[in-house]
Amino acid sequence: MSISYNTNDPNEVITLFPNRISFGVIAQGFLYQLKFNLQNNTKQPLRVRVLVDPIDSNTEMNVIRLKELPDNPVAPGLCTQLILELTAEHINTSRFILTITQNLTNMIYYKDVEANIVNIRTFKHVKKSLSLQIARSIIRM
Repeated sequence: MSISYNTNDPNEVITLFPNRISFGVIAQGFLYQLKFNLQNNTKQPLRVRVLVDPIDSNTEMNVIRLKELPDNPVAPGLCTQLILELTAEHINTSRFILTITQNLTNMIYYKDVEANIVNIRTFKHVKKSLSLQIARSIIRM
């Protein structure tokens, strides 16, 4: 079994875009989505298995999940879009590991995912994160 930290080398079987997957600074009490692309660099259709887990499951309080996974194999040379969904309930820096296993070789790819969750008062001053906000949750602050 081989392990790769996916440096987006063109010789790799898969490439992830963007190179750094981060939610940035986001507000507590909301649900966020982050889209990223996975490219098949081979000459054969590619099936993938994607998991996302907290780096430290004992202390991580926020919940992340993979919202959609492609039903069909990714065609050679093409990309597919994947969506992560984060429920930001607690103020902290959340770190997760994205694990991608593909069917052509026994390579496993790892990618860090990070989110800096702050109080809503602090968040109002961060304009970039407002574009990521998708829905108000029922969490009381």
